[in-house]
Amino acid sequence: LVTFLNAPLPLENKTMGLWMKENIPDIHEQRVASRHPSVNFYSGSKILKLPYVDDLDDLLTFLKHQRAKYFVVSEDLDAPYSDAYRPLLVETGSSLSGVTRRHVLKGRKKYFLYEVGLQ
Repeated sequence: LVTFLNAPLPLENKTMGLWMKENIPDIHEQRVASRHPSVNFYSGSKILKLPYVDDLDDLLTFLKHQRAKYFVVSEDLDAPYSDAYRPLLVETGSSLSGVTRRHVLKGRKKYFLYEVGLQ
């Protein structure tokens, strides 16, 4: 018997993508880093794979180099991804330098949409 308890639900990917499409006017012109291509498909954004990074500074450097304005992280991240992205998976708390949280989708697992600052 195979279980998919930790697998993201396709509905959550679709819901996040549709929220982005409805609430970010130029999303179809943007590169969005995500682990789930279906988020990009439903939003109409250009696909960019969310990379493994050692820390958030490396992530911001990568996103700026790739000219990505947004990225999506979710609670289904496994090690080693989870170590670097853990500060982004906290719903409350201080804001992180260089990124702004745009949306939190609360399903079976939380999805967080962030916008990269222009620093």
